[in-house]
Amino acid sequence: MHKKNVILFIVTLLLTQVSFAQGDIEEYDFSKLKFTNKIRFTERTKTVYIAGENYQIYYSGGVFIINEDRGSSGWGEHDIRWHFLDSTGAYLARNVVFKAPYRSFIPYFENGLAISKPGEGARIINKKNEIVASLEQYSSVSDSLRDGALLAIRSTKELCYVGVDGKVKWPHLIQQIDRIRDIGINMSIPPLRCDRRRYFELATRLYGYIDSNGKMIIKPQFLEARDFSEGLAAVKVNTDDGPKWGFIDVSGKFVIEPMFQHVPRDFNDGGAILTKNTGWKTFMDNNGNIFKGDFRMIDNIVDTCALMMTWDNLFYILNKGKWLKVPYNTDIPGLMYDLRSDRDANPPIRYTRSVILTGDYRPILISPYGSFSYLGGGFFWYSRGHDSDDIDVPSGVIRFDGERVFVFRTSEF
Repeated sequence: MHKKNVILFIVTLLLTQVSFAQGDIEEYDFSKLKFTNKIRFTERTKTVYIAGENYQIYYSGGVFIINEDRGSSGWGEHDIRWHFLDSTGAYLARNVVFKAPYRSFIPYFENGLAISKPGEGARIINKKNEIVASLEQYSSVSDSLRDGALLAIRSTKELCYVGVDGKVKWPHLIQQIDRIRDIGINMSIPPLRCDRRRYFELATRLYGYIDSNGKMIIKPQFLEARDFSEGLAAVKVNTDDGPKWGFIDVSGKFVIEPMFQHVPRDFNDGGAILTKNTGWKTFMDNNGNIFKGDFRMIDNIVDTCALMMTWDNLFYILNKGKWLKVPYNTDIPGLMYDLRSDRDANPPIRYTRSVILTGDYRPILISPYGSFSYLGGGFFWYSRGHDSDDIDVPSGVIRFDGERVFVFRTSEF
């Protein structure tokens, strides 16, 4: 794929009116890049001591959630400890122990509340691990709260929505569970997007959508469905050519007719990434206009900026009509891979696996040893990598500007 075709594609992709000339391409010169910030300690940086290297960290609802696996405690069980920290790295609760039905469970917080464990005997807790509501009357619950609601199964074999007070939220949506047909029912509760939440009807095995008050807005009629994004949702229906995906608006009307065999990506900044039957990628705007081209990878559409890979492994970024060519870097192979954005952060965050960028997509912070993993709220998990034994560069959490919030160190005893 040649440069001119790449430029033509992204111009069409982002619906810009910018004409392309060879001189409009600017190439990153890594030898001359000067990053404005460095990863650094400050007087506010805290130290979190853990028993070993087997731990994971998450961030939700203003809370850092640390899962520390201290190894087997006998009979195949693992000694799992949870620690909750605030946004400054100060402890809210530590050495929290509760038995979850599976090791991958994470108590994500929403508005200061989380589910202590899914399954039987669950509870809703606050940031200090204090019980807010008991869910013991339910034989199973979803693993997280979503917009003030969770899914639960009552002892009477009924599936229902439950509020943060532990009580049934919308009685008219209670569904009877068939023990045979509904084995392995998905207990994950979908998020509320565009005041629409996916709803699965057990009796028909079809999807519809309810609003924030539990009112059925779009009756169950879809074989599969995705969450709304930018006022559109991908849904799958039967057609004369077999099951196909299309897009509906918030009223349930098809605005892009079902024509896709593979599930499309959600719309972002007016565009959705498509996968062809051949495996190649292309792009569609929110009017259903599809660009006729094949690309090895279209990574993402972020804030009207596109990152894509051509057949010859070249990366290109478009921002405000300016083109940046990002050559493969042998020192940091994933330098510009996996471009993402968090508009809700203050300021909005743009980042890749190895670089944190400014609003105009100029790198301000680069990972010299390891990689970045975005946690949320403007915070990044920073890992020094397996190839670095520099004890002065411990793993931990940094802000977008490079300031260390806290670092992990192993306890001696």
